[in-house]
Amino acid sequence: MQRLHERNDAPAIFRLAASALAKHPAVGSRRIMKHRVTNLLRAGDDDIAAGLMFQFIAGSWRRGRDTAATLRDLELLEGRVTGQVAAEYSLWRAEALRHIGRLEEAREHAELAKRAFDQSGDASRAAHSLRLLGHIASDLGAPAQGRLLVADAHQRFEALGDDQGKSQAEVVLGEIDYLLGNHAQARAELHEASARCSVTGDVLGRAQCLLLLALTETASGGFEHARTLLHESRGEFDRIGYQLGLAQCDIALSHADYRAFDLTHARPRALSARAAFHELQNPRGEAACERLLAMLAFDDDDFAGASIHAARASTLYATLHDPWGELESGLLIAQIALAKGDAGADALVADCDRILLDEAEPRQHRHITRAWLAQRGGDWAGAADEIERARTAYQDWAQTADHTPALLKRLSKLEWEGPSRGRIRSWLQGVEKSEADLSRFLVDAPSSPSSPGDA
Repeated sequence: MQRLHERNDAPAIFRLAASALAKHPAVGSRRIMKHRVTNLLRAGDDDIAAGLMFQFIAGSWRRGRDTAATLRDLELLEGRVTGQVAAEYSLWRAEALRHIGRLEEAREHAELAKRAFDQSGDASRAAHSLRLLGHIASDLGAPAQGRLLVADAHQRFEALGDDQGKSQAEVVLGEIDYLLGNHAQARAELHEASARCSVTGDVLGRAQCLLLLALTETASGGFEHARTLLHESRGEFDRIGYQLGLAQCDIALSHADYRAFDLTHARPRALSARAAFHELQNPRGEAACERLLAMLAFDDDDFAGASIHAARASTLYATLHDPWGELESGLLIAQIALAKGDAGADALVADCDRILLDEAEPRQHRHITRAWLAQRGGDWAGAADEIERARTAYQDWAQTADHTPALLKRLSKLEWEGPSRGRIRSWLQGVEKSEADLSRFLVDAPSSPSSPGDA
């Protein structure tokens, strides 16, 4: 190799080597792609090498999200690309960084890419950058702002006649509307995206739709239907070998078990999912498991175990700079203090109030926690107001945040004065009735084969 670099015809030989590797039996593998790219870089064909890598990443991204490998791939191009090629490099780097929780860095790269694509007139990639910026904004705690960006991207894809881009935008819109509590709209968007993914052959996209649809069902108490959707989603992820998707399905199944008060199955699933996320080096998923394990321990009055898991979740979310996770884990820590009667509970609730978010789930949890604090201080009017604010956090009162039914059961056993006791009991009874009605509907409903639009 040293002698080869000294030859005048070295670039030509490296190009020939890259061409020869195109005939390799494993040409579609990451290993051969990197050999080809390395040879082209040695030949000085930086832009051609980058194009080959981006083509591979795009195909790989449709089959899975190996973010660590993608970032290692992109390191080969560090400092070697300029102009339009550098913009595409930034776009893919932003995609990968968002998945591992480096959100601020991801946003910088996505903004850089969008500016470059706008200037060059690349409408398709500019729309993808806009969709990604909206997703990042949602992850950073501004889903309403993020939704505007993704909706703009969706309109651009529609104008371009890009069905694949439209379906990707619809999946993100469905996720954001789920977070905002607009579940009817989220379902419509996810059904539309699922059908479009089936037409375009996007297996991963359809599996994501099924996963998100299951989360909306769980929030409404339809945990049996959620389990059905999750098993179907898990089968799709398994078909393409997407390990992160399998872990996401497992933690979602654990949430469905938890919502059904099936703690026997919920805890082992959460522990298994946590191990999978740790192996995949996905701290966001690991933090979600720690939070669920904290809720499971708390509801079992294991306050020591709940504190350990909540603290781990809080540390992971703080490292990720994830405001949703920081607030939710902070509220859990405050609830543990309230349950134990700790004197510092009011300060913990005040710390949570400093985090401003507009998602329905943490908003409902926040108001319930405030109601509990008011009850402890004998502020009965304030407690009643907070219970009412919590009840109306979602468009449909029957839809609740994941911890809400368990919290309502705990609060219903406390001493209350004024209208709070009646509001808590009627809300809890309504949630339980809604769950029972959904269960009867699923038992009585005729079975039919699943289709893309009915997923």
